[in-house]
Amino acid sequence: MFKTLIAGATALSLTFTPANAQGFNEEQIGQIIFGLFATAAIAKIIKDNNGPALAQAEPVAPVVRHPRTPRDARKVLPQRCINAFQTDQGRVRMFTRSCIARHYTHAANFPRNCERDVMTRRGFRTGWAVRCMRNAGFRTDRRNW
Repeated sequence: MFKTLIAGATALSLTFTPANAQGFNEEQIGQIIFGLFATAAIAKIIKDNNGPALAQAEPVAPVVRHPRTPRDARKVLPQRCINAFQTDQGRVRMFTRSCIARHYTHAANFPRNCERDVMTRRGFRTGWAVRCMRNAGFRTDRRNW
């Protein structure tokens, strides 16, 4: 604040000092005064632009480009991807890898310890164990497991 006050006082004192003693004619004095007013106007514009934005008359709605999926919704798995396979050790229920790849986009975040490879009469099947996924916090889009 003191710098502004000192600068203003200096500018006023230079403006009102007898300019003819320095050898300026009336046209040059007018140009100096015009320059001081132009500088003050530019400084005012800069100061106004740096201040807080004024409230607009009409509220502008934010543009939603890509709605984000809530983190809890990422843990909801498609029910149709649960398949039961009969193995030598008994019945195994799991989310199959091919179905999850088609119907779910966040499979990279699945826990590694839930991955299963089981041998059925029709060959190897890969996926994630249903009970392990439930214990890891994942749910299905329907209530029944």
